[in-house]
Amino acid sequence: MRRVFGRRLRSGDLRASIAGFWLWWSGSGAHDVAAALDAGEPERVEPELSARVERIHPGLAWELSKGTTARHQLVVTAAGDPHLRATARRWLHASPVENQTWEFRDTRQPADIDGMVLTLADAAVSFDEALVGAHVQQAQVDVTLFHPAMSDLDDDTRMEVAFLLLDSTLGEAAVETWLGVIEPVTQIPSHPMSLRTLRSVVAETERETTQGDGVYSMLQATTRHGPLLAMVRQPMRPMIAPQLDTHVQVTVPYHARNGSGLPTAETLGELRALEDHLLRLVGDGARLVVHETCNGERRMHIYVDGATPAAAQIEAGVRGWENGKVKVRSKHDPAWEQISRFRHAVPRDDDGTGQDQPAD
Repeated sequence: MRRVFGRRLRSGDLRASIAGFWLWWSGSGAHDVAAALDAGEPERVEPELSARVERIHPGLAWELSKGTTARHQLVVTAAGDPHLRATARRWLHASPVENQTWEFRDTRQPADIDGMVLTLADAAVSFDEALVGAHVQQAQVDVTLFHPAMSDLDDDTRMEVAFLLLDSTLGEAAVETWLGVIEPVTQIPSHPMSLRTLRSVVAETERETTQGDGVYSMLQATTRHGPLLAMVRQPMRPMIAPQLDTHVQVTVPYHARNGSGLPTAETLGELRALEDHLLRLVGDGARLVVHETCNGERRMHIYVDGATPAAAQIEAGVRGWENGKVKVRSKHDPAWEQISRFRHAVPRDDDGTGQDQPAD
């Protein structure tokens, strides 16, 4: 697989290249690839498929496997490159209706790991022998991973083995969304579990975090301008919505505040109404991930699909705010680096509702 960094396709070029792929697929590609797989001769179509995917972007990777509901599955993935996740997701969104023969994914899916053995660096790594320690905090699962083969491997190979085991067990999207610290170890962790049990832990974390309106963390800090409060929507990982590749910061001034610079109850209502208004304008094309409030200002950190007019809709939607001029700034940010400082902040005890608390 080849990677190209620093290249960003114009949205029109990307749409055309994706449309070209699916036009070929609907014409002859689907039939030819399925026939090659059914004959046990996948190498027959590999050059053509590689060329078609490369026309979308040379950094994308692809693979063919058995489907979960269809006979075959085609995966086109960013392979861990955050700058290509949106491209892979747009390829998936443009895919035809799935049928008995084909299904489509933009991330590598979990494998059937029972009895599975990974051969790497002359070591045979059985999935059944792996033991995991898991610690759940702030909508992420920190993992220590033990395998008897780890003691014979160097540090880089241990980490490679850990990721291969976890990717095969959980799937690419779950690893990037729900796992935090990943540490390969040479000693059995306390309270060890199997890789299959880890699947259940991650699935439960996902269920608890995404049910209803989601899970929010309230964070606090002391700045030279006074106290800062931030509400963070979990998980703060771009894989949760990879097509949202553009950061829009909306800085909203407000007048009615207490001596610490935090808003009054009436002002909070006005700020919530503005947030709701902006999110209604863009619908599913945006996600409010963080808002932070300090010294007469609220900053909303919204991620939108850069291939849509969402950023312009937000800029138009803030006109008429009576408390002063609202500033809107947009930046291409597929790795969500603009909010990285909030990932390591200390949460504040709150009522768990995800709602603002009026200043005293």
